[in-house]
Amino acid sequence: MDIKDIVKMSQVDQKKVMTQIFTDMLKKSEQNQINDMRSMILDVQKYATDKEYINLCKVNLSIVSTLPEATIKVVLKERLASQNMLEGKAKERDSRNLMQAINESPNKDAVLSLLKTL
Repeated sequence: MDIKDIVKMSQVDQKKVMTQIFTDMLKKSEQNQINDMRSMILDVQKYATDKEYINLCKVNLSIVSTLPEATIKVVLKERLASQNMLEGKAKERDSRNLMQAINESPNKDAVLSLLKTL
């Protein structure tokens, strides 16, 4: 499914699609996961408003929060590695929108706590 369509979906539909994407991605090697995340970030940046971007990040955080803690750490580490591969405005926009999503997440404290361990 194209990210252009995913960012326009309801959060319920986004969660279904993104859960499948995460399930498939977690079967890949670490480097492939990082590359896939980077590609997804760049596609989201092309097609989503900041509001859509933040909402998709919140959906993704809700999915990731259901995983075992060790897996959450891996996903967060790879997500940050993907962000670090971005440059300039793309990196700044992603960082800003991801932090906004974390701050609006019901799992904010847990996410921030795990991020500190990376």
